[in-house]
Parts: sequence; C-alpha cells; structure tokens
Amino acid sequence: MNIEMRFSELEDVRIKLDETGRKEFWHRVDEFGGIKTFSEAFEISSSKIYNWKSKNSYIPIELVKKVFGNEASQYVEAYKGSGRSKAVENPVFPVPESSELLTRIQCSVTANKNGIPVYQASDAGLVERFSELLQEIGEVPFKIYERDVLELRYPKYLHEIFQKMN
Repeated sequence: MNIEMRFSELEDVRIKLDETGRKEFWHRVDEFGGIKTFSEAFEISSSKIYNWKSKNSYIPIELVKKVFGNEASQYVEAYKGSGRSKAVENPVFPVPESSELLTRIQCSVTANKNGIPVYQASDAGLVERFSELLQEIGEVPFKIYERDVLELRYPKYLHEIFQKMN
C-alpha cells in the first residue's frame, strides 16, 4: 500500500497560505486585473474574495491551483475541510508513505453516526501509535475519549483523503 498523496491530488479542502504565498496570491490577482475582474473570470463572488483577503481566510484549493498551478505546496501553512472543521497545520507534502497507517485505518476505524472517523482500541499504546502516525502528515487535530474502549477521533475530511489513497 502506498498513501503518498501530492498537493495536486487534494480536492475539496481549503488552504491557508503562508505570508509569502499570500503576497504572491494577491499579487497575481492584482495582475489579473484586480479582485472584480478575477471574481468574474472564475465566477466567484467578489465580496467573498474581499473577505478572504481582509480576514486572511482559508481559500478553496481549486482556486489556489488555478492561480499557482498544481504544485503550490511550498506555500501551504494549513488545510482543512468545509465548515468549522479543524485544520492540519504544517502539512507535509507529498504525504509520507505509511502502510501501517492505512492498515490501521482500514481495519480499526469506523465512522460514527455523524460520519466522524473513530479509531478504537483497548490498549493505550495502540492509540498512542495511531496518533503518532497521524502526526507524520502534519499537526493533525484529534481528540481521545475513554469509553468501554479508547476512541481517537480525527477530522472527517482527512478520513476522506485516506479513503482515496487506499
């Protein structure tokens, strides 16, 4: 199994650009003719683009790829799914190969009723190892619950990425 995934293969996530990336992104938007022209060309609300700029918000990856091309990973500070999902900070691209992580996901992760992935184990060492494997791709947010067994929950969008890699 190979879980290597390149920046160009990511879909349906939003990107937080580092300072250099932000400057370059907005410079290219200005070169394009400004936010209004850019928004019309890509059929995105100009007010949404102004918001992204003024609030230093996460930008849809599809738009980042249109501006920078498929390999803009050097500018990525973090990425996250839609809504209020928590971000993977300082991501590593391409995602390092780890058959151990994919095997654990395939065999021991289920989705709860809300679709949130849950890794379950009765041994704290197994949960700790799983969290270490997750951290190899960046600072992955997760939460551990103690029930009848230990449960480690991580973001749904990340699980969807792992499913595509498997």
